[in-house]
Amino acid sequence: MLYIDPRPVGSYIAGAVETGQQTFEEHPINVRSRRIPAKITRYRRLIRHLFADRIAEQEPLRWVDVGCGYGEMLEAARSVLPAGSEVIGVEPMTHKAQCAEARGLEVINRFLEEGQFEADVVSNMDVFSHIPDYRQFLATVATNLKPGGVLLIETGNTADLENRADLPNELGLPDHLTFAGEPQLRRYLETIGYAPAMVVRERSDTITQMAKNAAKLLLGRESRVSLPYTSRYRQLIIRAEPIR
Repeated sequence: MLYIDPRPVGSYIAGAVETGQQTFEEHPINVRSRRIPAKITRYRRLIRHLFADRIAEQEPLRWVDVGCGYGEMLEAARSVLPAGSEVIGVEPMTHKAQCAEARGLEVINRFLEEGQFEADVVSNMDVFSHIPDYRQFLATVATNLKPGGVLLIETGNTADLENRADLPNELGLPDHLTFAGEPQLRRYLETIGYAPAMVVRERSDTITQMAKNAAKLLLGRESRVSLPYTSRYRQLIIRAEPIR
């Protein structure tokens, strides 16, 4: 496991999450990002692949996306899940929650609470590195899942890499606090009695990503440019289920 050091205090982290404003080396930065429509297509593909069995059953699902951002996962899930499914987002950043709500999505603007839902699926996409205590977060998630409920997690395998040069992108400090790898995620899941049932390992070091990173540099933004298809870095998308 890799951690940002020194780590910001809890009150700073919570405030930054809620407002989307950070300070790095005495410089203010905006970490609100933006809505990315391409994510919707990608999430549709992942849901169809990882939840083909549940879609085929044609039984409505209650799906909760924690850290839903601008709602791309919500839009994807609504379009591919069985008729009658309920799709809800939880997003503590007010700006993102309001933007998602303006698109007609159901979003709760606060942090996830214990026993808030009885969900068939809880998804947590590319949010791991923003959470100060992921063990406690998973304990809270477990109280929001129905018996036999499914957990969907996405994060990078940064802690599996031997050196910084293996990363195709910047670290996103100080917005990102913690970096894990596949073994650490498995151990985290074990604390709530879960284990990976399916794992997708996606490359990020593509020609398209290299071009995007080069464009960021030209615009004066933080970025890295490395040769495509040379990195061991992968985006991990894990469908986890109760250990039987």
